[in-house]
Amino acid sequence: MTFRSFWGRRWHAWTPNNAEIQPLAAGVRLALTQYDRIVYSDAQLDDYVAGDLRWQAPVRLQLEAQFCGDPEHFVGTAGFGWWNDPAGTGLRRLRLPQALWFFYASAASNLELTANGASNGWLAMSFVPRLALCLALLPLAPLAVVLSQNSWLRQRCCLPLLQLALGVRSQPIQLAWNAWQHYQIDWYADRVEFWLDQQLVLKTRNLPTSKLGLILWLDNQYAQISPRGIVRGGLLAHQSQALEIRNLSISALRNAAI
Repeated sequence: MTFRSFWGRRWHAWTPNNAEIQPLAAGVRLALTQYDRIVYSDAQLDDYVAGDLRWQAPVRLQLEAQFCGDPEHFVGTAGFGWWNDPAGTGLRRLRLPQALWFFYASAASNLELTANGASNGWLAMSFVPRLALCLALLPLAPLAVVLSQNSWLRQRCCLPLLQLALGVRSQPIQLAWNAWQHYQIDWYADRVEFWLDQQLVLKTRNLPTSKLGLILWLDNQYAQISPRGIVRGGLLAHQSQALEIRNLSISALRNAAI
């Protein structure tokens, strides 16, 4: 099983408000053009049309990507990988979010749910919330907000519990701006491995519990999430910026032992 075409019938394109998807040789360019108004802009390709989430272990995603623009003025979120589209987009029921992806958040974002002290930037990430633990901890949320005002308690108690409940495993990685890099996600039955330029950057057993869909995107959103009770997000004014992707392939993967 190998899937290489960007423009086959299974792809869905989404380009609101000065977002563009342009074909490249062996790939695509996801772009936001400069816009004076602050409105939601998103250049997105996904393959979960009509509620069809088709990908599951063992499978490998490979592609080359480069971020185009001035790093100091690059805003919003971006990335590529597998996602379950929990809010809908044609799916018949809501679900907890699950993702295996390379995820970028600009400096306006502050996501304290991630590990390794990285609250934004370029991350390899597995995101699989645990419903039972989330429900069990929900009555303690007001107490956690109070305790999190103390930095020691926040780092040693509240934040680890939040990360455990949300099922977040992440690793900050080096992004080479305006240069092509090779990315790979190997999703086995017992683990997931994230590779950057043939170097293993994250290995985890934090695995999705259902099929996922493929997503590539670039938008102008930000989010701030903290155990201190800070949960907010919004939109950012953007100049011209782009994410280029080429040589994308998805192929069957042998479930090799560790």
